[in-house]
Amino acid sequence: MLRSHRKILPGTLNIIQQLDKAGIPPSKAYDFFVELHSNKMRNFERNDAQNLLDHFRRKQIVDPAFFYAIQLNDEGQISNVIWADGKSLIDYSFFGDVICFDTTFKTNRYDLPFAPILGVNHHKQTVIFGAALLNDETTESFVWLFETFLRVVSSKHPKTIFTDRCAAMAKAISFVFPSTAHRLCLWHIFENAAKNLIQIFAKNPGFANDFKRTIYESRSEELLQETWQQMITTYSLEENIWLEELWKVREKWSAFHMASSFCANMTTTQRSESMNNQFKRHFGRKLTFLKFIEEFELAVNKFREKELYEDHKSKNFTPNVRVPSMPMLMDAVKEYTRTIYADFEEECLSQISCICELVTSNEDSHFYRVSPPEEFKVTYVTYNVSDYSLECSCRKFETFGILCMHGMKVLTHNKVLMLPSRYIQKRWSKFAKDGLPYQTQNYNYEDVSLQYGRVSQNALALAMKCSSSKQALDMLERGIEQMSVQANDIIQANYIADMGMNVNSSKIRTAEHCVQIKPPPIKSGGQRRRIKSVLERATKRRSYKNNRNSTSSSAVIEQDIHGVETQPEPVLHQMGFMGLLNQVSFGS
Repeated sequence: MLRSHRKILPGTLNIIQQLDKAGIPPSKAYDFFVELHSNKMRNFERNDAQNLLDHFRRKQIVDPAFFYAIQLNDEGQISNVIWADGKSLIDYSFFGDVICFDTTFKTNRYDLPFAPILGVNHHKQTVIFGAALLNDETTESFVWLFETFLRVVSSKHPKTIFTDRCAAMAKAISFVFPSTAHRLCLWHIFENAAKNLIQIFAKNPGFANDFKRTIYESRSEELLQETWQQMITTYSLEENIWLEELWKVREKWSAFHMASSFCANMTTTQRSESMNNQFKRHFGRKLTFLKFIEEFELAVNKFREKELYEDHKSKNFTPNVRVPSMPMLMDAVKEYTRTIYADFEEECLSQISCICELVTSNEDSHFYRVSPPEEFKVTYVTYNVSDYSLECSCRKFETFGILCMHGMKVLTHNKVLMLPSRYIQKRWSKFAKDGLPYQTQNYNYEDVSLQYGRVSQNALALAMKCSSSKQALDMLERGIEQMSVQANDIIQANYIADMGMNVNSSKIRTAEHCVQIKPPPIKSGGQRRRIKSVLERATKRRSYKNNRNSTSSSAVIEQDIHGVETQPEPVLHQMGFMGLLNQVSFGS
């Protein structure tokens, strides 16, 4: 016997003696301790779900704006979980115009897909808006996730969402975000092209450049069709099913269609991939719910520390301006963050070598052809004389949010040396997070819980803003004290007015039936996988049936501003001999 196995705890020795006095033979006593240890492990896994719920409730005490929702299946087991703290919701209010969503990472003991909801902040850094653990990658799960998230962010739809290819996800996005542009990750497209067209790449060295040029450089529908057809004809790919299916979804990947929506200079889900790689390096084992979320929170804090560092550098240090005599650069350096200013400066200096030619003109507008001398790319710019507005065929401002070299060239050509304020987007400025996250709109008929969440986020943002100034904090504290007195008066007046009213008119939700929350079963074999897109199943088609009932949940546990929560149902034991023994607690 190993040295470490030769010790018996006093409590264990006492139980052995009691079993011996009861006439239980050593073999049965051994079986008892094996069963006891197994029960401890099962209880830990069973309590994992309760630990998760307790953790979320503790988070709400510290952060009133913290949101979570848990979807249960018919057996009371966790199906889907989504959560977001107040800081994430504030960040979404400022930078939620573009989001990135990916479900390829599965590091937890239940093998649930991890789905972070990411974006890009004013420093071009990854920002986290929320996260979810999903039981499966089906349309039903995605719809639940998107609808739940949308409800807590005051129904603010993103302008663009980037994902990998997934038919179930695409269906959910079109249902929940009908006005949002859905774009496919270009990195995944090229990765799958390398797999599906491996022989074509090997036999034709020029195919890679032609394929890339078709994806990136087609700035009109006509040019896209022309270059695509030329590529198909040149390499005799008329019968290639994978390319045929890719062409059918061209509105989700072509440069021409990409230019129709703001994408914050993103073309891939690389931010999700980068986060997943970080997790893979640090999460080397199967984690419980609670441990996984604690590790995730540590990673989130590291992202936020980087943002705070860049905030400090951008507001307190001015980048070196390479050409101080250019008024546009001096305007930009006052407004933009360091990262965005570097992009703008490169664009501004590039316009010096551009050639600007007037094509047509009238008293209201001028039409120019602009091109760099070393390139064959020609762009066309319409300049409005009255308000200095521009419309460039490259659409860099519409997609990225900073003015392009072609537009700057036309402004300079027309002796407009200052940068018009309309071309400085606040979301890229040092002051992107100034002001309240959610401006007051028509909320007369909204649910009180949504208003509470919005007010909490605004209050948290204001407190964070004042944290850098003792004077501002003192002013805020005095204001809160005054509002607290006024709020008490209103609450007391409402209470008196409501005296005698029927309590059944209350909108407070109650838990008539307690729900026992359990962790999902640990997956040991095949799992219900996501629906593959037509591109992934081009050579083997199959239909997809939308059976919502098969994965429908029986309950949802989420935050409730009224303090009424669904509690786990107590476990009832039969009071036999083993039941009595299982009630004994042992020290370790």
